Amino acid sequence: MNGLNYRTCYSSATFILIEGSVRYGPVHQLGEVRCGPADQLGEVRYGPVHKLGEVRYGPVHQLGEVRYGPVDQLGEVRYGPADQLGEVRYGQVHKLGEVRYGPADQLGEVRYGPVHKLGEVRYGPADQLGEVRYGPVHKLGEVRYGPVDQLGEVRYGPADQLGEVRYGPVDQLGEVRYGPADQLGEVRNGPADQLGEVRYGPADQLGEVRYGPVHKLGEVRYGPVHQLGEVRYGPADQLGEVRNGPADQLGEVRYGPADQLGEVRYGPADQLGEVRYGPVDQLGEVRYGPVDQLGEVRNGPVDQLGEVRYGPADQLGEVRYGPADQFGAGGGCRGEGLRAVF
Repeated sequence: MNGLNYRTCYSSATFILIEGSVRYGPVHQLGEVRCGPADQLGEVRYGPVHKLGEVRYGPVHQLGEVRYGPVDQLGEVRYGPADQLGEVRYGQVHKLGEVRYGPADQLGEVRYGPVHKLGEVRYGPADQLGEVRYGPVHKLGEVRYGPVDQLGEVRYGPADQLGEVRYGPVDQLGEVRYGPADQLGEVRNGPADQLGEVRYGPADQLGEVRYGPVHKLGEVRYGPVHQLGEVRYGPADQLGEVRNGPADQLGEVRYGPADQLGEVRYGPADQLGEVRYGPVDQLGEVRYGPVDQLGEVRNGPVDQLGEVRYGPADQLGEVRYGPADQFGAGGGCRGEGLRAVF
């Protein structure tokens, strides 16, 4: 920290950023600043100048990453017009890296672009070897929402022989989400699954059922009865996981009122696990709750050691959009230490 000039971040309360990350703050020396104007070493998103780190939506980038900026020499440019070696998303020209929504890509990745030779094309019309999402033809890679897939993955497509089909009617070996029949793979919201996974389906013998009424060994989310696996939003769970359920003995309960050892999200009490949006958490995690002794509180007012997002005070952890932070991030900004988040 020697030689580091402390700067202030504009918010409801002025504070000094010691180390960590600030999003949407004006000045950041070492960590991350999103939507700020200047960053010397870290990351600036939406800022105008960036020297070594990452700049998103900034105009100039020398070595790191620029998203939505016009020029990038070595890093990544998203939505920028030119990229020599890095990544360009929504840009026009890309030589070696990745281009998303760009018209031409020789070796990298093009999303929503018209032509792709070797990499990945999402929503593009043709892909020879890579990935096409929402494209009409796919030979070997992945097609999402496309009509034909021979070996790869098709999401929301009508037929898949070996890969993955989400929301499609037939899947022999791969994965079908929200489809009516699946023999070995995964079916989400489908009526029957023998061995794989069924989400929102009524019956599952061995696999996973989310929002289904009966589950014997696997996982049931939002189902009423679960013996050994996982139940989310179900009323009773003996060993597995219950989210939004009223009782959980050993597993995880999200949005449930009581959890002895597991995890409770949005529940009022949690002894050892995790509580999100709950008022009290002794050792685990509380998001948006008012009190947290050791865990994590998001949008809560007090956090001693863990993480507070959108809360007013944080001693050691993380504060997103909170007014004060001694060691982490805060001051009306959003921070996550030195980790870059897009």
